Amino acid sequence: MTAQGKSMSWRDKTLKELKEFKPGNPEVERLRIFLHGAVGVGKSSTINSINNIFQGRITSDALADATGGHSFTKAYNTFHIRNPSNPKSYCAFAFNDVMGLEECGGVKEQDILLALKGHVKDGYKFNPASPLSEENPYYNKSPSLGDKVHCLVTVLAADKLSFMSSNVINKLKKIQLEASKMGIPYMVLLTRLDEACELVNKDLKKVYESPYIKQQMQKCSDLLDTPMNCILPVKNYHDEIDLNSDLDELMLKALKHIVILADDYVKTCWHTNDMKDQWSSMSWRDKTLKELKYFKPANAQVERVRILLTGPAGAGKSSTINSINSIFQGHITTEALANSTGGRSFTKAYKTYLIEDRSNPGSKYAFAFNDLNGVEENGGVNQGDILLALKGRVKDGYKFNPVSSLSEDHPQYNKSPGLGDKVHCLVTVVAADKLSLMPKEVISKLRAIQLEARDMGIPQVVLLTRVDVACGLMKKDLKQLYKNQYLKQQMDYCNALLGTPMNCILPVKNYSDELDLNNDIDELLLKALKHIVIFAKDYVKTCWYASEMGCSNVTPPSPWLTILKPSTSLPHLSLLQNSINASATNPELKDPWRHMSWSDRKKTLKELQKFKPGYPQVERFNPVSPLSEDHPQYNESPSLGDRVHCLVTVVAADKLSLMQEEVISKMKEIRVGASSMGIPQVVLLTRVDMACELVKKDVRKVYKSQYIKQQMEKCSTLLGTPMNCILPVKNYSEEIDLNNNIDELLLKALKHIVNFADDYLRKMA
Repeated sequence: MTAQGKSMSWRDKTLKELKEFKPGNPEVERLRIFLHGAVGVGKSSTINSINNIFQGRITSDALADATGGHSFTKAYNTFHIRNPSNPKSYCAFAFNDVMGLEECGGVKEQDILLALKGHVKDGYKFNPASPLSEENPYYNKSPSLGDKVHCLVTVLAADKLSFMSSNVINKLKKIQLEASKMGIPYMVLLTRLDEACELVNKDLKKVYESPYIKQQMQKCSDLLDTPMNCILPVKNYHDEIDLNSDLDELMLKALKHIVILADDYVKTCWHTNDMKDQWSSMSWRDKTLKELKYFKPANAQVERVRILLTGPAGAGKSSTINSINSIFQGHITTEALANSTGGRSFTKAYKTYLIEDRSNPGSKYAFAFNDLNGVEENGGVNQGDILLALKGRVKDGYKFNPVSSLSEDHPQYNKSPGLGDKVHCLVTVVAADKLSLMPKEVISKLRAIQLEARDMGIPQVVLLTRVDVACGLMKKDLKQLYKNQYLKQQMDYCNALLGTPMNCILPVKNYSDELDLNNDIDELLLKALKHIVIFAKDYVKTCWYASEMGCSNVTPPSPWLTILKPSTSLPHLSLLQNSINASATNPELKDPWRHMSWSDRKKTLKELQKFKPGYPQVERFNPVSPLSEDHPQYNESPSLGDRVHCLVTVVAADKLSLMQEEVISKMKEIRVGASSMGIPQVVLLTRVDMACELVKKDVRKVYKSQYIKQQMEKCSTLLGTPMNCILPVKNYSEEIDLNNNIDELLLKALKHIVNFADDYLRKMA
């Protein structure tokens, strides 16, 4: 390698910055950095080496063993770095060292997980046979944020990677995964560089010129599924008796990255009440109320859109209806009877609630709500009844029977439902303070209902209620909701539980103990209602379009949905982790490596709206489902208009390294098949904001991000797609309003796709 892969500065500036560093959260006195890894890789030596640099001499506070046969660390201890400029004070970061992982023996994985959560007190002696119990005096029952781990550091030896057993690797990966679930950032320190590479042994400054070290870093990345920019090569002090500037610089660079990640975590953890920037923009009350009062469905067959509320018992379905009605009536109402205990469902019959227009007595607004029995672990509403309600088969007044669903010969079974009888938007109501208490059976039922609604083409929204109960700060100032990290994490958790997109999860507060209306409560509910009504309007408009085209179904059938069953296991969360990973070593390029105009959004949108295919017989693209030839919806004589005109493969920028070989092989096989048909292909690289912190702050910097470019190159290598056919985009996820920069990236990508498809049609003509 002729040039350094990473630039190196020298020592003093970084040391000064670290000595003066203070955490960005006043609740945390010092950051807690947790080191773990296999036996003999140099965990204790790493702590000693860092301490050496700060003390200006060789130290051995963390006892280390040079043989590395079995773990030398036996107890859990916190190592503080004394600030030499003030002997009575310590630097604002501390280290925890644990017993090493062994193939058989060593530290228990459960002990590491307890340590991550702050449950392990100093002095606890590890027991390879059993983990720390809650009754043990060294168990911390009420850990504060300062007790918890703020960055997980995995220490590996560069010269021993090939000798690591699969059992130890699996343990390391499992611990990293659990840390990710907690939102804890992690790094890998690759030690013993001098033992692994003779070039580096002679001159440590050549570490980033060594092909072998780069190969070992790549190997480490492959073994642990860790991004390359989260793997930092270092050399510990071991036979030196004096300090060495080159060694110090490598170690300080690594420490600085770790401290930055840990500080980002404590700034964004659940105790943080205010984020620097709002993650959803809010407007206030009157404009939205006026828009909803004048709303009309975009389909003459539908007098008002029908909104069905479902969810666990006690989540606040009836209270939501009452709260919305209160806003429109100008005073607190209780038309939909609700129960404050929430043990069992209070709603017993199916009823449609209309919102009266006070300015025109006798008339109702153009949206209605249906409330039903809650979903319970054992009992509650029968899933069959919910599916019948979605299809418009249930008449008002039907009393739910948990044992059996409504039968066709029942007098309240609607045999010929019109579009107005059917549900136009499914709203799942869940309580923000009860998410972690939801039984798996209830989650499975909710997801099964959502899948059925999706199969019918019905749009869906989740209302996250009781935000004031979940977070006490909301009781003081509800306007701070979209600055509150804890509630965002609850939305992330809800997203993981139910698979609902973030911009379809809307936090609200219902009226509960209030006697008068409150503008802030109103605005949250009205914003949510506006989104629901828009989704429902789009659905009935689609139904009208389908009927005009002579289609019997709103959406094409999806046979695979009948095969897919809701998971009974809770999906794991990855709160903030991907963006934290990418922020470690993610330089911004001086000049964009791909030209991108950010000022022509309207022009591009206008061009796409006016687009007509170059082949006159084709009006719209219609991908073909892989059906059998004897299926009634198999098209035996497809026209050119029925065929696919462009194949778009969508991959996530933050998940490339997690893609299984089988999935990659299938994608490549599909690509080869499309190529044999002459079909053009594009790859959309999504979630660029989750992959790269730079892009998360400013999506316009997507073509200045070195990390995004690396991910595109990796994607090109994996799938064999040319770089100019890989287009990075950001989808709407947690946003509830449009954003010009997001639009521009998507429109640019769409324009390329449409052009490729049009070229194909011209060629076929």
